Amino acid sequence: MPIMKKLIMALAVMTALVVAPIASATTVECTTSQYGGAVCGVTTDEVTVTHETVDAGIGDWQLTSVIMILGLSAIVATGFYKLSYRWYILD
Repeated sequence: MPIMKKLIMALAVMTALVVAPIASATTVECTTSQYGGAVCGVTTDEVTVTHETVDAGIGDWQLTSVIMILGLSAIVATGFYKLSYRWYILD
């Protein structure tokens, strides 16, 4: 990827990350007067974010089963590799 393309993408991502929280926390209110003029004002809402750990329902047995499946698939892949390599030499 060319340097200029990376720079433009990084600038776009940084702009989105900086502007998104501000845009979501502001409210534009416009009032019209009797003579047809409009007065608009921007108010900023106070946003408090709390980070809490939630129970996702993932137990220890699921982690163990994932590790066992990965290990078993590695053993099977190694076996297929050894068999195919042996057959390649015998042909």
